Amino acid sequence: MKIRKFKRIILIACLLMGTIVAYGQGLFVGANYHPHDDRDPEKIKKDILLMKAAGFTVVRMGHLAWDSYEPSEGKFDFHWFDTVMNMMNKAGIKVILDIAILPAPIWLHHKYPSINIVDANGDVHYPNHRYMEDAGDPEYQKYATLYADSLTKHYAKHPALLAFGIDNESGDGPISYSESVRQRFITWLKDKYGSLDNLNKAWATQRWSRRLNQFDEVGLPVATHNTDVPERMLDFRRFVSDEVNRLLFKIIAVVNTNAPDALTNTNAWYYSALKYLTILK
Repeated sequence: MKIRKFKRIILIACLLMGTIVAYGQGLFVGANYHPHDDRDPEKIKKDILLMKAAGFTVVRMGHLAWDSYEPSEGKFDFHWFDTVMNMMNKAGIKVILDIAILPAPIWLHHKYPSINIVDANGDVHYPNHRYMEDAGDPEYQKYATLYADSLTKHYAKHPALLAFGIDNESGDGPISYSESVRQRFITWLKDKYGSLDNLNKAWATQRWSRRLNQFDEVGLPVATHNTDVPERMLDFRRFVSDEVNRLLFKIIAVVNTNAPDALTNTNAWYYSALKYLTILK
């Protein structure tokens, strides 16, 4: 009995390794594809024929398209995209399906204005273009997780699925300087330093008579030149990065729960001139 069980374990392990090697040794050729720009089935059929002729074996779809799946709060529409996924599967083209948590739909901005970006001058920016969200906002993170949950549950077992993409160019976009961000930054500093004495020492607040006497005196640092308040700027960048990372780990946890066998990937715009992730701790 034990020998039979051991053989079964070895067989499962070999099958798993075979799957990994098959994917790992394969070369996938493809590009981004945006069927949400034009949902006409006939056009999509023609596009797929062109893909096959070009030797495509994979397409990346779904990024920058949250409201194409959830046009209003809690009202998900996957039917139209099911057709696209089925067409890709029939053509033998695999799909990397992005979980497009950025940008958030306009309806979410309208419901929770705290998601909007506030610039360093205190002006609120209307989300006219992509990446205009405060990624650390609790309401934004809650709805992004709910969206990821619905999407991954729906497509976890689809035969065309190759991988779920965890966001698009994470960390890119303007930093928000809202009061909500300031309060979260204060909480982050309390957790990191524990006391005002430790914070004052780390930030060298004796310089220019900038000593803090209570945490609520903490402001959001904005550099006016290359050597301006480097200690504060570094902590603020780390705080922003931690908020983005916390969201990404929430999304990964959703994928691992709903689609434990699915591959995952992402793409980073690490050289963006705006906001970026950091591995500094």
